[in-house]
Parts: sequence; C-alpha cells; structure tokens
Amino acid sequence: MDLIMKTKLRRTLFSIVIFFIMLFNQANLFGQVNYVTGPTNAQINSMLQGTGLTISGGNLAAGNRNLQIASYTNGISAGLDAANGMYFSTGNAATDLSQRNQWPYTSNTPAGGVTYDDPDLTAINPNARFDALVYSFSVTLHPSTTALRIRYQFGSEEYPDWVGTPYDDTFGFFVSGPGIVGKFNMARLPNGNPTRINTVNSGVRGFQASAYLNPIFVPSPLDFSQAAIYINNGHTTAIDGQGLYLENTNPQPGPFPVFVEFNAITKLITYDLKNLTPGATYTFKIAIADASDEQRDCGVFIDEIKGVN
Repeated sequence: MDLIMKTKLRRTLFSIVIFFIMLFNQANLFGQVNYVTGPTNAQINSMLQGTGLTISGGNLAAGNRNLQIASYTNGISAGLDAANGMYFSTGNAATDLSQRNQWPYTSNTPAGGVTYDDPDLTAINPNARFDALVYSFSVTLHPSTTALRIRYQFGSEEYPDWVGTPYDDTFGFFVSGPGIVGKFNMARLPNGNPTRINTVNSGVRGFQASAYLNPIFVPSPLDFSQAAIYINNGHTTAIDGQGLYLENTNPQPGPFPVFVEFNAITKLITYDLKNLTPGATYTFKIAIADASDEQRDCGVFIDEIKGVN
C-alpha cells in the first residue's frame, strides 16, 4: 500500500472515530434524567423547598410512593425546563422517566382500578379519580415572604388523541391558610384556567374527539388558546377532513425533544399566589389523577416551591 493510500485510510478511520464520538456525546447531552423512586417525605420536602420558606411534615393520602413518585436531576439534558425537582405520576414513574416516548400511549395502573375522590380535585373535574396521587405538607413563610411561587411542567399520554373528550387528566396544587377562603388552586395556566388536557393543548381536537363534535357533548371547559406553551413530543400532526388529528401512529413520527414517555408536555409554567401573611403556615396539597378511566398516564414535574415578595 503506497503512502497516499495509507494517508487516505488513516483520514477515513479518523473521520469514523470522530463521528461516533460526536454521536455518543449527543446521546449523553440529550439523555434521560437521573431519578430515584420511592422518596421519603423528608426527601420530597427537601427537593421541593426553595428560598423564603420552610417545608415540613408530609402525608401521602392516596397513591403508591414507590411507583408514582420520584426525585430527579439532570432535567435540562433530558429536555425539561428545570434541572432538578420532584415528579408525580398517575402511572409508573420509572417508565415515564426512562423512555423517550417509545409508545403512542402507556397505561400503568398503580391503584389497580381502585378509585379515590379528592374533593378539591373532583371539584375541578368530577371524573378525575383514577390512579390518584395526593400528597400534602406544611409551608411556613419566612418573615419577609408575602407570596408563593411554583414552577411546573405537565405531560400526558392522552395527548393528542383524547383532546376534546371527557378523558381529561387533571391535577392541582391546593393551598389553604391565613387570608385564603377555602382552598386555592395554584396549578393555573397564564390565562388563569386550571391545568388539564382540555385547557392546554396544541389547539387541535384529537382523533377520539369525533364522538364529541356535537355541541351537546363538548366537554367544558375546552380551550385552544394555550398552544404557545405546548410541546409536541413526537406525536402525529396529520389532520383529517373534520379538522381533527388523525390517530396517533406507532411508531410516532417524532422528533422527540423531551426524554419522557409522554406524547406532549407543557413548557415550564410559573404561578405566584400573592398577598399571603408573612411568617404564617399554610397547607399545600399536590393532587393528580387520570380522568374517566385508568388508561393513559400523566405526570407533573415540579422544580421547587419558593417564597417571594
């Protein structure tokens, strides 16, 4: 082999090595979160606690701690908008966090078909009672704190097929205490609506909504105005003659910008609950459930709860 051929071969081999190094680094850059399932109350509280307040106590009224709750890190590398935090699921947290939307839908049933009615959650959506997870704790504001701030992302396998139907997965962050009449839900969108499948979506009804096009059967509320905070995580964008999405395909077309097993997820949403009493203690409850049946899981990522002025 002459010198020219040897030089070309070395260059080719070098190019191949560089290609695989770049491919490996890209895979790591957009890898899954690091997660730990089954955290204790103290571990949950520690991950949720931001500045300006103290979180204490803890009660898991419904749900399976080992299956449905996980702490996570490395969120940015997975495509999430928050690096670290807590994750609460109606399915299997390990499955949700370890797959890049591998399936058009997943249906884990940690409650085994048993329903749970949280009165605050069912006040938003009477059908939200399947695979429920309800965790509450105390939040004591620091002397200079007058508001609570929460940042979260909500994802679901109900997207996009079941938008515009009663299969309207729902969750809430319910706060009670001094200066609040009853309980206030902080899980709100920029327009003030509670966060659920039918209030934050791409702006297009899903394939399964064909049975609900008659105005008599249109779920309420049904809002298509929040598409700007909706991330399509690989599902179909093809639309039929009625203006509905075609049925989501297997495999899905992609791309898959977020390394989670959800067809879609919101961008990071921030909500402030203002005019609170400095130094006072409030009860904070996280509640999430599948709606109308236990199929097709959903979950919420929370980076922290923070006290602000």
